Amino acid sequence: MPKPILKSRKFSRAFVRISRPFLEFLQIQQASGYLLLIATLAALLWSNSPFGDSFIHFWHTKVDIYITSFTIEQLVNDGLMTIFFTVVGLEIKGELVHGTLSTKEQAILPVVGAIGGMAFPAIIFLLFNYGTNAASGWAIPTATDIAFSLAIIQLLGNKVALSLKVFLMALAVVDDLGAIVIIAAFYSSQLNWTYFSYSLVVVAVLFLFNKGNVKNIFLYFIAGGILWYCLHETGIHPTISGVILALFVPLKPGNQNVKDLKADPPLEKMLHLLNGFSGLFVMPIFAFCNAGLKVNFKAIDNLFSPLSIGIFFALLIGKSFGITIASVISSKLKLTKLPADIKIYDLFLVNILAGIGFTMSIFVTNLAFQNPEMIDSAKLAVIITSFTAGLLGYFLIRFRQNPQ
Repeated sequence: MPKPILKSRKFSRAFVRISRPFLEFLQIQQASGYLLLIATLAALLWSNSPFGDSFIHFWHTKVDIYITSFTIEQLVNDGLMTIFFTVVGLEIKGELVHGTLSTKEQAILPVVGAIGGMAFPAIIFLLFNYGTNAASGWAIPTATDIAFSLAIIQLLGNKVALSLKVFLMALAVVDDLGAIVIIAAFYSSQLNWTYFSYSLVVVAVLFLFNKGNVKNIFLYFIAGGILWYCLHETGIHPTISGVILALFVPLKPGNQNVKDLKADPPLEKMLHLLNGFSGLFVMPIFAFCNAGLKVNFKAIDNLFSPLSIGIFFALLIGKSFGITIASVISSKLKLTKLPADIKIYDLFLVNILAGIGFTMSIFVTNLAFQNPEMIDSAKLAVIITSFTAGLLGYFLIRFRQNPQ
C-alpha cells in the first residue's frame, strides 16, 4: 500500500511543478491586461494634450549604443519586444512538450482554430483592400492579444468553462507563433548573407547547449543577445531571435536525479525570470509607446476608409467565425474533438475575444506600413475594434443564460 501513495505524492508534486508555469503565465497575463488598458489611455491622453508634440519627440529621441544608434521607439519595438517573444517561445515549447499541446488530440484543435482565425481575417481584409496600397497590411487582423483576452476571461470567472480557458490560451499561443512566422516570411528586409551565416553559427551553438543540457540560463541570454544583433544586421526582424532562443532552452532539469522533483528545468527558470517582466513592464511600455496617436478629424474620417473598415470586420467577424468554423468542421471530419462540456455557441462567444488584436496587431502595423497616416488610421481602427471585441465578448458571456 505505501508504494502507490508514494507514487501518488510524487505524481502530485510533478503535476504541480509542470502546471505552475501555466498558472503563473495566466495570472501575469491578467494583470498585464489591466496595465495595457492604463498605458493605452495614458498614451492617448498625452498625445492628444497640448504637450502632444513632446510625446512624438520623446519616442523618436536617438540613443547611441556602441557602433550604432536607435530611437527609443526602436529600442522598445525591436529590443524589449524580443523579451515578449522569448516568453511566448518558452510557453509554446512548454505546452508542446508537457502542456495543452503535448498530444496530437490536444494540439490539433487549437492549431486548426488558429489557422482559421488567421485565414478568415486576412481574406476579409483583402476583400476591402486588394489592389490598394493598404493590401500589405493583410496580416494586421490575424493576431490575437494574449494579455487582454486572458484578462477578460479571468474577469468572467466560472462563467467560462476551464476547457474553454485552456482552448483560448492554447489558441492565442499558436496564434502568436503564426504571427512570428508571418513576420519572418513577409516583413523582413533583404538578407545580408554574411550576418545570416553568423546567425546560423549562433543557432548551432544553441543546439549544442541544448544537446549538452547546459543549465546556466545566462549563457543562453548571451547567445540570444548575439543572435539578436546578427539577425538585426541580417535584415530579419530581430524579435525572432527570442523565439529561436526559447526553443533551444532545455526542458529537462539540470540535475538528472529523478528523485529530485524540486529541481526546476532551465526553461522554467527562464520563464519564471522573464514572465513577470514581460507582462508587467514590456507590454505596457510597448502599448504606451505605440498607442499614442492624434485623434483629429482626419483620423476620424479615415475610420470609414477601406483600411479601417477592413481591420474592423476582419478582427471582429473574421476571428470569431474563422476559429469557430474551422474548429467545428475539423471535429465533424473527426480530425479533432471538441471538449464534451462546451457548446458551439459558447465556443463562438469566447472566440469573439480573440478579435482583440491590440498590441500584436499594432506591432504588425508598424512593420506593414511606412506612411504615418496609414499607420495612425490602422492603429486607431485596431484600438477601437479591440475594445469593441472585448466589451462585446464580455457582456455576451456575462449575461449568457445557460439552459437548464
